Amino acid sequence: MHDAVAGDAVSDAEWLRIPDSLFYSIMSAEPVVNPNYHESKAMSDPWVARALGLDEKQARKWAKLDIAYMSAICTPRADLEVLKLMNDWNGWVFAFDDPFDEGAYTSDPIKAAEEVIATLAVLDDLHPPVCSVQQPVRHALQSCWQRFSKLAPPQLKYRWKRQLTAYAVGVLQQVGVQARTAAGEREGKAAKPPTIEEYMEYRAGCVGAYPCLGLMELAEGIDLPHDVVDHPSLSGIARVTVDLVTLQNDICSFKKDIDSGETANIMFLLKDQGMTTQEAADRVGQMLHDCYRRWYTHLVALPYWGDSIDRQVLKYIEGCRNLALGNLTWSLYTPRYMGDQGQRVRATRMIKLR
Repeated sequence: MHDAVAGDAVSDAEWLRIPDSLFYSIMSAEPVVNPNYHESKAMSDPWVARALGLDEKQARKWAKLDIAYMSAICTPRADLEVLKLMNDWNGWVFAFDDPFDEGAYTSDPIKAAEEVIATLAVLDDLHPPVCSVQQPVRHALQSCWQRFSKLAPPQLKYRWKRQLTAYAVGVLQQVGVQARTAAGEREGKAAKPPTIEEYMEYRAGCVGAYPCLGLMELAEGIDLPHDVVDHPSLSGIARVTVDLVTLQNDICSFKKDIDSGETANIMFLLKDQGMTTQEAADRVGQMLHDCYRRWYTHLVALPYWGDSIDRQVLKYIEGCRNLALGNLTWSLYTPRYMGDQGQRVRATRMIKLR
């Protein structure tokens, strides 16, 4: 879809100024790091390496990414057990997602669908134990699901299963887009790129943020009725959270995506529309402003459910903010996207593209 653009994505820019609005409004808060961060990382990194069958090099690379730091900001009040669970689940989601992004399932919707069906099957409590040697990724998810199920109230367990299912369907939608693009290229036809709205819709499904909401609820001890969580105002706040994560990821990963040839990034889509690299980043900045406006619009429209429910709603809203804040803070901290330059980028707002 955007291969031609990805190839010359920096032809008009050596440096990129990232949007100041990444750090505005609800993202201007000072992140709070869970005091269990270091202990959870020390417990989780070996578990991820063992469960997923990582070799020594892969295990070192995973530990260096320090996903536990993101978890510790996303859920600053989680106890050690839940914080480790969030770390472990993030290990699973990286391993599950990679073959769909740039591996065996990238342009094969049939194989991708078969893997998604087999993966979701482990969320059935009657599913037999998955062999960690033969199917390490499914085994890791089954372990996370079983631990979540023991800790969560029934309605939260149902919600997390729904969120995991929606995420897997979103990944399949992304594969469908990639497959149509590849088919068009083989036939010498340019695939019609998605609109911005279509892109944000399918990215909302596959970015992996919705299942984090369920983990956040577990960490905060939230037990809200479905009709409250599904209310347009609260579900709207959740969607803003997901959109913030998508836009943060696309800005922070832009240089990495250029270097790797990855094209699922709104920057490439905007450049397809004739924008320069800087104009595309500025447009993302405007979209971030819009996210903050939507957030407060939904807040104003929140009904009152009574003091006991309202207290939990306030925790849910704060948790949504923390998820996006944790993602942004970690994206500028981890070497995954910018090597050791993340803090310099945050201070100067400038990314060197070449």
